[in-house]
Amino acid sequence: MTHPQAEYLKTTRFCDYDHPDIIRQARAVTATLSNDTEKAVAIFYWVRDKILYRVGDWHKRASETLYEREGTCTNAANLFVAMCRAAGLPAGYGVLRVKGKSYFGPVMLPLFRQFMSEESVHIYGAVFLEGRWIQVDPSDDYDFCRATGHFNPTAKLVDWDGRNNAMLHLNPSDILDIACPVASIDDQMLKARKNGKGIRALMGSTYVRFLRANRETVSSCDELQPLFVKYLFRKKFYLYLFWQYLRCVLLFRRMNREPQMVPDIS
Repeated sequence: MTHPQAEYLKTTRFCDYDHPDIIRQARAVTATLSNDTEKAVAIFYWVRDKILYRVGDWHKRASETLYEREGTCTNAANLFVAMCRAAGLPAGYGVLRVKGKSYFGPVMLPLFRQFMSEESVHIYGAVFLEGRWIQVDPSDDYDFCRATGHFNPTAKLVDWDGRNNAMLHLNPSDILDIACPVASIDDQMLKARKNGKGIRALMGSTYVRFLRANRETVSSCDELQPLFVKYLFRKKFYLYLFWQYLRCVLLFRRMNREPQMVPDIS
């Protein structure tokens, strides 16, 4: 007899939950648990805190994210879904179309915001438990939330009780469209990269790592920017130079002499 949620138990090109490492990890996380809710919760917390959030290239199979131990929101959701399916739990995705320049919240530096798309896509997870779909988002890891959640509501730590939705604290006005549950996001994964690689992605990932590691008390983005620029100057001088280049690009824009494109050095 076909499972009523069979579409949400399939392996796909990017949700490769039949990979031996994913099967092994799912078993390790759920080995002592007997009911589906406990298994899903354990997988959620494992992905949330073992897969460090970063920005950049999201074109990764779930097994690649498991190996690398870091990933974008899309990668974390994909691994969560893969591990749930490996544990026999029907799981899918939520696809949000959001305002690209604002949905990250006040942690996004103004300079970065100028070069972001007007719209973006945010992917999260969903799991079928006790006859209903529950939406969960394991995107932001504990240390990232600890460092930024006190002044950036979007990054407030997400906990899950296994019964209610557990989502990032996005501003509702930044959400343009929602689709959930979706059985596969392979079509999203195959879309052409824009800012997902090269020096711009490296700059973004460096900023996230800086946020996670920063120990100086800050209460706003205005206080973060000089600290980050100082960090670039000391630790990543070539990115410091690229930062200054971006500032020059903005100056040209204000003078209505915008260059044709920002180079992306892969």
